[in-house]
Amino acid sequence: MKTDLEKKPKRFLALSKTDEGYVVSVALALVFASVLLVFYLVVMWPPSSEYLSISMLDSEKGTLNYPEVLVIDKNNTFSLWIGIENHMGNQSWCQVRVEGTNKYAEVPVKAGDTSPSVSSSLDRSDKRLENGERWEISANLTISEPGDYLVLFELWWSEDLTVSDYEFSEKICALSLEVLEKA
Repeated sequence: MKTDLEKKPKRFLALSKTDEGYVVSVALALVFASVLLVFYLVVMWPPSSEYLSISMLDSEKGTLNYPEVLVIDKNNTFSLWIGIENHMGNQSWCQVRVEGTNKYAEVPVKAGDTSPSVSSSLDRSDKRLENGERWEISANLTISEPGDYLVLFELWWSEDLTVSDYEFSEKICALSLEVLEKA
C-alpha cells in the first residue's frame, strides 16, 4: 500500500503539452486585450460632459510671474490675462466678473460685492463664444489700500441672452495678494 507522500497529485484538468500551449496563448491574449481596453477607457475616451473653463495667466501670458506682494504707489497696478474656453457643444454667452475682498473679512463675499480698494478695468465683460472658441481678456487691476486680498475672476454663462440672468458656472480663478504701505 502506498502512503500519501507516494501518491501522485491529482490534476484538476488533465491537459496535454499542446493543450497547455493553447491555454497559455489564450491567457496572454486576454491579458493583452484587457490592457488595451483599460488604456482606451482611461486615455482615449472622449470627455462625456460639456464644460466651460477659465484660466489665469500673468502679464506675459505665462504662469511664472503672478504678483504676490504689492507696494502702494510702486507696483500696486498690475495686469493679468483671463482665458475662457467654451466646450458646451453649442454657442454660449460668457461673462467674467472680477471681485476683490480682504482675505480675512468676517462677512462672506457675495457675487457683485467688491472692496472699494480693488479696482479693475474688467469689472464685467461679456462675449458670445462658439463651441471650441477661446476668449482672452486683459485685466488691469489696482489695489489702493494695504492689506491681504483675494481677487476672484468668476465665470458666468447663459445659453441665450433672452434669459436676463447669467448662471454662475462654479468656475473661478483666485489670486491671493499682500499689499504693503509705501516704504
